[in-house]
Amino acid sequence: PELRAIDTEGVEVTLENGRLNPERLEGNPGEPFVMTITGDGAEHQLAIENVVDDETIAAEGQTNVEFTVPEQPGEFTITIDGNDA
Repeated sequence: PELRAIDTEGVEVTLENGRLNPERLEGNPGEPFVMTITGDGAEHQLAIENVVDDETIAAEGQTNVEFTVPEQPGEFTITIDGNDA
């Protein structure tokens, strides 16, 4: 088993030209997860298919998007302003 300093898994991502970097995220099913997103100078809407509905990402600084990883393993499409991220 891996040791974690905090109870919540998380990852820092950046927005570059309307795309997330890294573009692929992994979490443990049923566990809390936080994406810390650094803005790219413009406000955006982020959604994760069947998980997060239209979360506003601030133009500047960092925005935390918190959610629970779905119990069903699979791939969930992340979109920025309605486009694949």
